[in-house]
Amino acid sequence: ATSLNKTVLVMMNNSSDDTDGGGGTDDFSVRDHLYQFLTFEGLWDNPTTKLRSIMQRPQLSSSSSAGIGYVSFWDIWKFFDTLFMRLNDATKYKPLWMKLTRNMIKELKDQGVQRAEVIMACRASSSFGDGGSGGDAVVALYDEYQQYSIDDKVALFQSLSTEVQQQSGGIFFGVGVVLATHKANTPQQVQQCVEQAWHLKQKFPDTMTGFDLFGQEDEQQSIGTFAEQLLWLRNTAHSGGVDMALLLHAGETFRWNSTTLIDAVALGASRLGHAFDIINHPALMQYIRTSGISLDLCPISNQVLFLEDNIANHIGRVLLRHNISFGISPDDPALWGIGYGSGDASAGVVFDWTVATVGWGLGLNCLKHIAAEGLKASIFPNATLKEQALEVFDNSWKLWVDEHAPPT
Repeated sequence: ATSLNKTVLVMMNNSSDDTDGGGGTDDFSVRDHLYQFLTFEGLWDNPTTKLRSIMQRPQLSSSSSAGIGYVSFWDIWKFFDTLFMRLNDATKYKPLWMKLTRNMIKELKDQGVQRAEVIMACRASSSFGDGGSGGDAVVALYDEYQQYSIDDKVALFQSLSTEVQQQSGGIFFGVGVVLATHKANTPQQVQQCVEQAWHLKQKFPDTMTGFDLFGQEDEQQSIGTFAEQLLWLRNTAHSGGVDMALLLHAGETFRWNSTTLIDAVALGASRLGHAFDIINHPALMQYIRTSGISLDLCPISNQVLFLEDNIANHIGRVLLRHNISFGISPDDPALWGIGYGSGDASAGVVFDWTVATVGWGLGLNCLKHIAAEGLKASIFPNATLKEQALEVFDNSWKLWVDEHAPPT
């Protein structure tokens, strides 16, 4: 495990692209690594093998390895977005989806994760070419025999989560679903999705935890464009006596004048995804610290998508010292070859915790603080279960420290 973690850190922080004196090949820089990492090649390979093998590849020029002379922030985002479309049909195939989902939940439990939420995409009936007429039902899953709706998919997800939870001996508290849709949609299409989210919340109250909007925020419509739809969801849920959390992607940008975070907070978001831009808004940072809003930080994702070249300079270090609540998330680990469902015990969030621990110089007190804050910010079916989870965490932490403490 130690050697693998060192390999990850070397890969993520090696940014040399000096050209040799003979005009031959460039050093295989981190951006070349990541661009090839973001291709379909070897997507389902064992992640440990993939990380090691990618370090042993021969030196290649930028043009021959990535197919272009320079990879910019915009280039990588455009390519990143296409991967979801390429994976769409494959991951809707029910037998494959069932296997990957069951393995993912089991691996989360085996890694000691007590509670998690995953995004499930909502496709409005006329968005992205689905549905044709705008009134046809969108297919969420399919197999050789039939097609399945989003209700069927959430029901299957709930059964898989319950299955693993019941086998955990009381240490795993299940996985919730966050329904989300793309900001490229129209307000009318987003309205379809918030209505779908409310329908699912009524039908699966313990599993459906919140709603999100995703998409590269510098090129897509702002969160404020959908204020009416998001407020409709919050107010409708409140009228029904339940909480429907807004867990919004916001601040995933390096633009100093972005207002996405301000919009998200004004609309009542209880968690903010990435929030990389937060340090450009000191007054908002103060408000977040005192209002109970938490952040989901994704250090490897931010480096893959060119928001930060060096993990050691990531905003997580600053936020920790300003006592801003945050947890650590792997974002889209399958797309950089370390996804859940592969059967690898070190997949997913382990890598983000590793680079954060070393890059930010975290000690045991900081590790416990971040883990506990992430658990506190998680959405549980009820307050009693959250209290139980926090008690389990505290006891598990004490046992782990006792087991690994040096002999006196």
